[in-house]
Amino acid sequence: MCSSDLLGRQGASVVLEVRDDGRGFEGLAEGSGLMGMRERAGLVRAELSVVSRPRHGTTVRLRVPVDVADLPAGVPR
Repeated sequence: MCSSDLLGRQGASVVLEVRDDGRGFEGLAEGSGLMGMRERAGLVRAELSVVSRPRHGTTVRLRVPVDVADLPAGVPR
């Protein structure tokens, strides 16, 4: 199984994406820890998406809005 992680800025958001090419799954049961992830994402006005296909792996993506004025000096705006 191969996995990859991506962390970067996209517009006014920071995006974290974690992918694997594992087994994947059908149906998304919120009781499998996803409900807690969604609740935490909501606390920072973030969007959480989980996409999975059997035999094609899973992608979890978190998009967090960032106020450009709050970025530390030296961070590209």
